[in-house]
Formats: sequence, structure tokens, C-alpha cells
Amino acid sequence: MAQKHKGEPVLASGRLKTETWNKDGVSHTRLVLMVQTVQLIQPGIKAAGEVESSEPKIESEQAQNVVPF
Repeated sequence: MAQKHKGEPVLASGRLKTETWNKDGVSHTRLVLMVQTVQLIQPGIKAAGEVESSEPKIESEQAQNVVPF
């Protein structure tokens, strides 16, 4: 498995879970992603004289069918 560094893009998919709790009489809520898969994303490769695309290239063909919400 390739190493990733802080700030480099990845594609994570899974399910969303809402967590709620009370602290000092104040109700708190947060949305958590329960990750099932993580895929590494490679930035676009620049050809001579071309500007790098802002769209990342995804390593897996299956991941290209994922709708990024």
C-alpha cells in the first residue's frame, strides 16, 4: 500500500451516522462518516504546456462511478 501524507486527497466511502449527546445541559449533534473503503487519488498529470486539471484521477475504475456528495 502506498503512503499518503497530510493534505493529499483520498476518496472515502461508507455510511453516515448522527451522534447526539448532552453536556452541561447543552444538546450537541455531529455527523460522522463510518468509512467502509478508502482509495488513493492521484493528481492529474501535466503534459508540456498544459495546465493541471482540478479534477483528480482516481486509481480504481469502480471509484469513478461513485457520486461525490
